[in-house]
This record gives sequence, C-alpha cells and structure tokens, in this order.
Amino acid sequence: MTDKDVQRNVRSMGEEGVQTPTQKHLRSIGQRDNFPFGEGPEEKKEKEKLLAKFHERELRLRKKAEESRKEEQKKS
Repeated sequence: MTDKDVQRNVRSMGEEGVQTPTQKHLRSIGQRDNFPFGEGPEEKKEKEKLLAKFHERELRLRKKAEESRKEEQKKS
C-alpha cells in the first residue's frame, strides 16, 4: 500500500484525521501496549528454520552448478 492511499474519516482535524498508512504506522508504534507481530520466540524459531532451509537449498544449488561446470570442462 502506498502513501497516496489515504483513509478518509468524518473528522478531518487532529490525530484521527486523514492519514497515510505510514503516518498510521508511526503513530501506532508510539502507542502503549502495541507490539509488532513476528517478534516472539516462536516466530524467531520459525524464522531460523526457514533461513536454514534456504541456506541448505543455496548450498545444494551451488553444488549442482559446480558439478555441471566440471562436467562441461571435462567435455571440452
């Protein structure tokens, strides 16, 4: 969503007036008891598992690319 998309309220003055998504986000960060999603220990574990999965995939793809280069060098 871009900053050009604006929420229109009946109230046009003050904090509850017309705001862009960025303004809403910055205001919500400053509010008490407002926590961002994805910061708990469970999410961190899931994130680490996902990163490990991608790392393994990257290593596997690099290994395949290296093997194919070696085969092409042998053929030439």
